[in-house]
Amino acid sequence: MYNENGQYPQHTPPESGKKDGNAMLKGVILGALVAVALMGIGISAFFAIGTFSGVHDDAKIEMIIEAEPQITWLADMEWFAANPNAHRNGWLRGGSWLSSMMDNEGNTYENGGIFAGTTNVNRDNNHSITYLLDNQFSRFTGSIVLAHSSRDATRNYRIEFYGDGILIHESMRITGGTRPIHFDIDVSGISELRINRIAGGTAEIGIVNAGFRHR
Repeated sequence: MYNENGQYPQHTPPESGKKDGNAMLKGVILGALVAVALMGIGISAFFAIGTFSGVHDDAKIEMIIEAEPQITWLADMEWFAANPNAHRNGWLRGGSWLSSMMDNEGNTYENGGIFAGTTNVNRDNNHSITYLLDNQFSRFTGSIVLAHSSRDATRNYRIEFYGDGILIHESMRITGGTRPIHFDIDVSGISELRINRIAGGTAEIGIVNAGFRHR
């Protein structure tokens, strides 16, 4: 319709339309700000998680290091009993003599013990040495070797391990040409460990790289 001046009136957008447009623009801007904020939180969270993960990994490494079994070496332990007495049965351990001890393959050792050849032996040449474990250890590991000086041995030898009087391990026959024999013995719950050298002669038999793992 024309107005009283004969002109068609101009249409004025309702005020509510402006408000709706402004609200939409504000909503878009607010959404963008929220998205940026969330991105920042996400990045911070990523680095926080990464940092925590790194700390966690370090803690795991420390736990692994701490979990490494503690070992008490045979060479560092005092024997409890010897048969025959120590100065006659030839049992030696630790010290500079062992660093120069060589097996029949030419390997040298720095720790352990050896039934050294001696003429001061009892009639059947069998010797024993006893150590107190007092239930502190889980395993006893090492190697039994024929000394280089005895590599031409023709008689037979054997090493036996007794836990509280019960045979818990026995080596194979040892003589000239026998290679080092590794052993890994369960000694958990054992109070006394006796090591016997069963011999037909005076060859030197070493028990080397020998250590007790703590429980």
